[in-house]
Amino acid sequence: MAAAVSLAVVLTIAAQDLAPQTQPQMTKIVCRYFGPKIVPGSPNAQVNTIYRAGDKYDRLEQSSALAQKNRILQITSEPDAWIVNLGDHTAIHTLDKGPDFTVHRYIIWSQPSGLPDPSFLDLEFGKEAIFVRQAQVKEIGMRKIENKDVKAFLAKGGDRDVTLFFDPVTDKPIRIHVTKNGQPEMAVEYMEYTPGLRFDPTLFELPKGTKVTEAK
Repeated sequence: MAAAVSLAVVLTIAAQDLAPQTQPQMTKIVCRYFGPKIVPGSPNAQVNTIYRAGDKYDRLEQSSALAQKNRILQITSEPDAWIVNLGDHTAIHTLDKGPDFTVHRYIIWSQPSGLPDPSFLDLEFGKEAIFVRQAQVKEIGMRKIENKDVKAFLAKGGDRDVTLFFDPVTDKPIRIHVTKNGQPEMAVEYMEYTPGLRFDPTLFELPKGTKVTEAK
């Protein structure tokens, strides 16, 4: 009997090892930037769509309102990443050489350096709720966004103050306001925020027929 039980345990472990690995769930985010530092009509000012899945997969689709020749698609499937020009169906490929194979989609960028603000590296699209649970982030009560009651959280870093607003029922982000030296700088408006989607691997694959050039 003991031998039979041991064999059953071995077969169970072997079956688990051979089973396909569970894929991460996806989060779909539809949003846009606006504010004094956001150029009207620029790609950031348009409504863009982001897909995040775990720490390995990321996709950003620029708005279809942009001229096709100017539209960019960013795809990351660590360690591979592509910037795709949807106008001429070309792409630049980069390979992450590690050692950290984690994809990031930062929300706050410094101007004019074009680098993410080092004070807010933990604030990423898809991880907003995780960010507000940090010790340095304070809940500051209820506020109103377009006549809707929302929960507000405040974080300070360097010369920036960042206020995050969440739906009190769903805990989904509604808006983020950023001030620099006390003056409004930019904001993010969320039109859609849908976590828990079934993983779709095709979203993180290079479109067929794309001509690829390796990054120098």
